[in-house]
Amino acid sequence: AISLVGTTAFEAIDLTNVEEGDVCVVLGGAGAVGAIAIQLLKLKGAKVIATCSARSAEYVKGLGADVLVDYNKEDWSQREELKSGVKWIGALVSGSGVWEKSKEFIVDGGAFVEIATMEANADKEHRLKHAGFMCLHNDTKVQDQLAALVVEGKLKVRIAKEWKLTQEDVVSALAVQGSGKSQGKNVFVISEE
Repeated sequence: AISLVGTTAFEAIDLTNVEEGDVCVVLGGAGAVGAIAIQLLKLKGAKVIATCSARSAEYVKGLGADVLVDYNKEDWSQREELKSGVKWIGALVSGSGVWEKSKEFIVDGGAFVEIATMEANADKEHRLKHAGFMCLHNDTKVQDQLAALVVEGKLKVRIAKEWKLTQEDVVSALAVQGSGKSQGKNVFVISEE
């Protein structure tokens, strides 16, 4: 449940040097990659601003987000906390106009990372370490680090529901996953032994 989303979050954050006190924005805090990103950023000591719906607010706050922005009620880019500069923005859900809203806030040497769209094109001023789409590189060393954090209790993966590996449950699980309303990972239990 962690190898794909965890590696994506880890490598996205690793595109710049996030340090204690840096302001970072997670767009899609309740999503699988966003949930891991929030936790990894907090382990680095960052101040995390995360978008989510009111329905997901308690979950995202429990992950460690310092500031929650309900995307149904508020434009995240209007937040006062952004004006002092942002080190990292992760556009971890699809949406239009995100790069245009983001580029003015990101400090020199920071990063804008998108995993669902390809809006940023390029940082024409070359002031950022990364500005654009990112696809993970399967890295067992990163996965070992993530596994160690899970074992140490520093990184948690929420299991939304466990399903049996039957045709009926597979169809049901795909419907739940496709609805966008699932919080956490849907897991298939192959054997209970």
